[in-house]
Formats: sequence, C-alpha cells, structure tokens
Amino acid sequence: SSMFIFVFYWTPCLMEPNLPIPPFGHIFSGFMIWCMLGTRVYSFLASRFPVRRICLGVMMVSVFCHVTVFLFKDVVIRFLAFLVFEMMVGLYFPMMGTL
Repeated sequence: SSMFIFVFYWTPCLMEPNLPIPPFGHIFSGFMIWCMLGTRVYSFLASRFPVRRICLGVMMVSVFCHVTVFLFKDVVIRFLAFLVFEMMVGLYFPMMGTL
C-alpha cells in the first residue's frame, strides 16, 4: 500500500508555491532508473546475505523514506527520499519472487 500512497502523492510533494512546475517526466524517469538500480543491488546483496535480512533492511529504509517526506519541507530532501524509496521498490519485487 505504501507504493500506491507514493504514486498518488509524489507530484504534490515536489511542487512548491511560486515556483514553476517541475519536469515530472524527467522525475518519473529518474524514479524508474532508481527502481532498476534496486534490482541490481538486490542481485548483489542476495549473493551475500539471507533474504530475510535484506527484507528487514528494505522495510526499514522504506519507512525511513516515508517519514523523511513527512518531516521535511525541503523539496530536494523529499526528492532524494523518493529516489531511495524507488530503489527499495526495485529491491522488493525480486526479493518477493525469491521468497
């Protein structure tokens, strides 16, 4: 469900009043690149750690990313938290396929 919350709220979280509308296409493509990076990171981690440990780390980092978006008003920090969350999404899907 956190992924669907992210999909619904990422655009308003990255907009600031009195500034031009951000380039949402470029931002979305960045999210997809970080998601793909997450799958590559999973293949690296899976050869070194048990899947349960990777799963715990992914869930903890995902929660941290959502809390960061809630606590900080700076758009750059929110954007970086969204990128890291997308990497966790990229880790999540192959991890669930392994379990």
